[in-house]
Amino acid sequence: MRNFCIVILVCICTITSSYGQFFQKENVNVLYSGGFHNGFSYANFLIDDVQMERGNLFAAEFEPYLGYYPINNLGIGISYSYEFMLSNIYEKDPFIEFGVFVRYYIPYVINKSFLRRIHLFSEFTFSRANYKTVPFINKTVSYKTWFLDENFIMSDRMDQKLFTIPIGVQLNVWKGLNIEISAQYMNFLNGAKYFKPRVGIEYHFAKLNME
Repeated sequence: MRNFCIVILVCICTITSSYGQFFQKENVNVLYSGGFHNGFSYANFLIDDVQMERGNLFAAEFEPYLGYYPINNLGIGISYSYEFMLSNIYEKDPFIEFGVFVRYYIPYVINKSFLRRIHLFSEFTFSRANYKTVPFINKTVSYKTWFLDENFIMSDRMDQKLFTIPIGVQLNVWKGLNIEISAQYMNFLNGAKYFKPRVGIEYHFAKLNME
């Protein structure tokens, strides 16, 4: 029994020592931040093989935001999202969102040269929108041989509510400039729930200090 306890103690000490060598505490010490998330998609397809007519769909989303950090690692801010579509066969009103968010950076990094530039973060955003995605087909639109099932409902007001929870990583590339990628859980109240990828660029208006 004594030998067993000694072995357990040695294992605990080894793990603790390894943890301390592998991870290092590092706060994100920034006063303000600003950035944007964006996304693009494009499709080109044949819809009439007799007249050789083709359809085009181009969609773009742009989401600027500003954040204020009252303490290390924890920030609050506002965001605005605008998504539009350009097409020769389909018309859709822009998707608009306006929200507030809270972001938290995990104050630890991997203690390896390049990996020390990477921070893990999570966020909670509550937004109002002029649309709502739904877990069913709301309407089907068509043009000749092309069909599209719409799984969203538009509103004349910003009365739709949703919250998102992104979890991602941010890479510091130069001084205050960072790039990030995350997976965000989106939940429309009385609507659809799904995951959506997100990429963006953020600038910290204060130097990222090591503590």
